[in-house]
Amino acid sequence: MMRARVSLGLCLIVILFLPVVAQDLKSHAGFHPVRDANGRWGFIDRTGRLRIAPRYDTANEFSDGVAYVFYWEGEKRINGIVDTSGKFTRLETNDYEVSFHDGLARFQSPGGLDRKFGYMDKNGRIVIEPQFSYAGDFSEGRAWIEVLKDREWLYGFIDKTGKIVVAPQFTQQPGDFREGVAKAQGLYGLGFIDRNGKFVISAKLQQVDWSFAEGLVAAVYQGESPRGVYLDRAGQVAFEIPLWQQRTARQREMAEYRWHLVAPFSEGLAPVQSFNKVGFINKSAQVVIEPLFRDTNGFCEGLAGVKIIGSDGNYVWGFIDRTGKFVIDAQFREVKPFAGGLAHVVTLDDTQQLIDSSGKVIWQKAK
Repeated sequence: MMRARVSLGLCLIVILFLPVVAQDLKSHAGFHPVRDANGRWGFIDRTGRLRIAPRYDTANEFSDGVAYVFYWEGEKRINGIVDTSGKFTRLETNDYEVSFHDGLARFQSPGGLDRKFGYMDKNGRIVIEPQFSYAGDFSEGRAWIEVLKDREWLYGFIDKTGKIVVAPQFTQQPGDFREGVAKAQGLYGLGFIDRNGKFVISAKLQQVDWSFAEGLVAAVYQGESPRGVYLDRAGQVAFEIPLWQQRTARQREMAEYRWHLVAPFSEGLAPVQSFNKVGFINKSAQVVIEPLFRDTNGFCEGLAGVKIIGSDGNYVWGFIDRTGKFVIDAQFREVKPFAGGLAHVVTLDDTQQLIDSSGKVIWQKAK
């Protein structure tokens, strides 16, 4: 079974919610998987028009121009991908769901306890033979890999030919390359490396977010009174995080154990905490949306999902604009960020829907 991979997104970053990689959202094809009354999956566009007929038993979101799908032929599972024209390409090299990034998708060699990771292209052709104990997705032409060296698991990076371009030397799973650098931790510290593996930002940090977003990354400096800051690409403090000291003991404890820190910038704004409330700041360190919300999933396509306490005392989600005004009322049990013009939501009666930026229901899952 594939191990869980820790990743931190740039477009959907939340205080207590699950993150999504921003590049996936930005490269969204505008097609969304939907299930018909017979339980078959196809794809619609943002207007609700059916673009790929429902013929699959499972269909994932588009990423890098294609979406993973499968269907059954008797007792045999047929895996593949579809592009936006509906063309199906069968994949023989995997036995689990794949997601393409930077033109390639990682896969595991089938069967056995000693499975290895390799990479395939969109034609299903193996371009890097399975040989790594664990591996990440490609981003900016690099992917991290894990190898066992002298009885120790170490991490390095490969290029798209499978050549190791940064020798395995890092003691913790690195981040993906974003904006030319990747988070890495070695024997002597935590920081960011360039494409050749050289530390270009290195500081004695208690914690740092997984990747740069819009030229900034959040970090915590050690000390009797830890400082929350944003660093620029030179590793210099751009500004102190507003309201940093206004956190509960539980929030400080969670940061200490690295369960979460703060959220990166997205569309010029970043969440900021004040005790149990969340608001937003701009890149001038100004609070532009007051901390009024219990949680957020950050801004994407001009809107941010936020959670509040409803009139019945239960949590509900809605969407605000950049002024903090609700444009879609808080009425949902769950929401995902907007991508390709639509957002996936779950109503209080557990109905799954796709809505547009006006709140109009474009699709609703049949019960």
